[in-house]
Amino acid sequence: MALSDAQIKALRKEAAGRKRRIVFHSDGQPLERILAHAAGTRVDTCTYSLVHQFNLSRLYRTTVGQEWPPEGIDLDDKGRDGLQIYLEFCRENNFEAFWAMRMNDTHDAGDYEDARWKIANNRLKQEHPDWLVGTQDDPPPHGRWTSVNYGRAEIRDQAFRLWEDVARRYDIDGFMFDFFRHPTLFKSAAWGEEVSDAECESLTDLMRRTRAMTDEIGAERARPILLSVRTPDSVGYCNGIGIQIEKWMAEDLIDIWIPGGYFRLQEWSESVALGHRYGVQVWAALDECRVQTPLPQLTGVSRHLECELSAASSVTPPFSVVRNSLEAYRARSVNALNAGADSVYLFNLTRWQILHDLGDPDTLAHLNKVYCPVFRGRQAMDAGYWLKDGDRFYTRPKIFSPEDPHTLNAGKSLEIYLEVGDDVGKARACGFRPRATLCLQAEALTDVGNVSITFNGNPLVCTGLTDVWAIYTVNSQKVKLGSNRIEIAHNTPGSDALILCDLQLWIAYGEGSSPSLISKD
Repeated sequence: MALSDAQIKALRKEAAGRKRRIVFHSDGQPLERILAHAAGTRVDTCTYSLVHQFNLSRLYRTTVGQEWPPEGIDLDDKGRDGLQIYLEFCRENNFEAFWAMRMNDTHDAGDYEDARWKIANNRLKQEHPDWLVGTQDDPPPHGRWTSVNYGRAEIRDQAFRLWEDVARRYDIDGFMFDFFRHPTLFKSAAWGEEVSDAECESLTDLMRRTRAMTDEIGAERARPILLSVRTPDSVGYCNGIGIQIEKWMAEDLIDIWIPGGYFRLQEWSESVALGHRYGVQVWAALDECRVQTPLPQLTGVSRHLECELSAASSVTPPFSVVRNSLEAYRARSVNALNAGADSVYLFNLTRWQILHDLGDPDTLAHLNKVYCPVFRGRQAMDAGYWLKDGDRFYTRPKIFSPEDPHTLNAGKSLEIYLEVGDDVGKARACGFRPRATLCLQAEALTDVGNVSITFNGNPLVCTGLTDVWAIYTVNSQKVKLGSNRIEIAHNTPGSDALILCDLQLWIAYGEGSSPSLISKD
């Protein structure tokens, strides 16, 4: 017998509120390529993206969408499609299993072979070019021309039918709708116009229909179906592209909010406060970094860390070695969790060790980390790329990064606040001897006497200088849990300006978890 509305809602709230250490996303690759790495780790939940370009249903059987690849869906020797294999894998490993969809992925818009093949074989987009926001010859100024227009009822109805089909035929635990891949939803926004109230309401109505449908099916099977969404992390930006994210929370249309992606507009604490105000879990999205950074030659850091960095440099090109390192993921994760995030959402991850590191705060507390003021940077596909004047929604301070350097003129100074999630004082009380090293990357820095740096008001002494890196030893007792003030001053009047490119704070504990193995200051 089906459960009542009140009963299924109570079960849904209970399921939504469970503790999750790591949420691991796979982009619809065959299970053995990505998700297999989650077995035996601290992962509790998986999301599996099976619709990328709109209406293409990857790896699973359906009569609602277009099965993809176009040559046919492969079944294994047991007759299972990719979604069935994924669900059974999750059950075997005690993982929650979410079916995910990129709401408007546009990797079919480029002028290269794979993109041309994708758009040429997409029946919906070929048969209904007027359902797109532009054309190849007349692309919109924001986003990409192959985006479908959710202002059309046909698109919204088709999305709903895709979701209902999955909910009725597969035993999923929840849906994840990724509005950040890519954040073009309405033709109006793509052409620099304001999204109308009617357009915003039409998307909200789609979410209402979906909530009613999933609760109905959940009541029939006596187990809830959760709804999670990934969006930009600003209410204003979301409204600008047509997502009434706060209204969705207030009306109980979503259970989980995953803020973040290509860019992060506000601090984690602001996102957490918004979600928790409405009883919605917040998973901090930690996407891979695309900021390229040369590897600093660290002086005075433990041999273990030097070896680890040396190994990392050969496995992560063309992306940043540092920002995609284990140390960086640890730091980003700690900062998000300290801000109150309920879990971290790992997207495009390639460093599998992090799946073992996270989840146990005591273990993570004494692992090497690197903190940067900017982890993802402000890239070509930044807030203003997807939405006209989208940069106006940044509330986080703009800080220099390798892709966006800062010119520091002679006689001037720059103040930076760096968030650090390590409680170094507590580590010392436990017998550890952490080491802290600050790395400054600056062009035209040939004499460290031209620069003075203070860390929480304490002057630093340069212990090493390479072509582009200046290395400073930091008294680890001066490192605070939370915000740390760094001031960089250019001291030599009349000299050339310095081009500040990067700043990194390394905290090293040594080779093992035992204090006896930690290097002494």
